[in-house]
Amino acid sequence: MLNQRNTLAQRGSNTQKRHNLRQVGYMLMVTTDSHIPVLYRCYQGNHHDITAFKTHLTEMITTAKRLTNGADVTVVFDKGNMSKEVITLLHGERHFVTSLIPSDHEDL
Repeated sequence: MLNQRNTLAQRGSNTQKRHNLRQVGYMLMVTTDSHIPVLYRCYQGNHHDITAFKTHLTEMITTAKRLTNGADVTVVFDKGNMSKEVITLLHGERHFVTSLIPSDHEDL
């Protein structure tokens, strides 16, 4: 059969509250100087970003180390991918930039 049902595009939650649309999630690693894609991963739209991020983060770090011969690499991600597990994995391994979740830092 040529017309198989697409398993990648799935209904999931998004910030626009459009749960009726099919979507695809992706992770992308690019170079800072010329923005050339180096590595990407697509995942089903009904999977949470944090789950996919944790699954592929080690692979992305390994690829970055190999391609840069150990040069400094900064991982940039949004608050939807932040967890204690991710911070522990990145801490001491790579530089990273992320946003804070306000409810986790009420004293600020």
